[in-house]
Amino acid sequence: MMEVLVPVLTALIASLGTYFATRSTNMKDVTVNAGNNLNSGRESLSEDERLFRKELRESIVLYKEELSQLREEVKLLREINLQLELENRELSKKVDALTQQVLLLNSKGNQSVVNELIKKVIQLNGDKGSQEIQELFKQILAVIDNPEEPQEQ
Repeated sequence: MMEVLVPVLTALIASLGTYFATRSTNMKDVTVNAGNNLNSGRESLSEDERLFRKELRESIVLYKEELSQLREEVKLLREINLQLELENRELSKKVDALTQQVLLLNSKGNQSVVNELIKKVIQLNGDKGSQEIQELFKQILAVIDNPEEPQEQ
């Protein structure tokens, strides 16, 4: 019986040794492969992150340039607006002065001078007259259409 039991026990012990040796080797392979996968995954993630950051920087630079251009355009438009407001005030003053002259001369019966002044007002005003200027024209035309008796000097 010993003759049968010893080879069986030897075979069992050898197979257990082989099992543990194989298992240990497989664990090392898995660990090495997992480490390689982690490194390549990190490298891939790192490369993706670099590309993303590069694109993000480019976008930021483009937006900064566009913002700078828009700021310059706003400055220019503010300057133009200020110039137009000043010009509008000057023209309004001229129209008011000419209107007063027209009313004064019309009240004295100088129709030809009144007509000349109306032409000047129209030239100053152009086709873009404001509401106030249009009202002045209406007043001038009302005075011309219904003149009072000319005063003699």
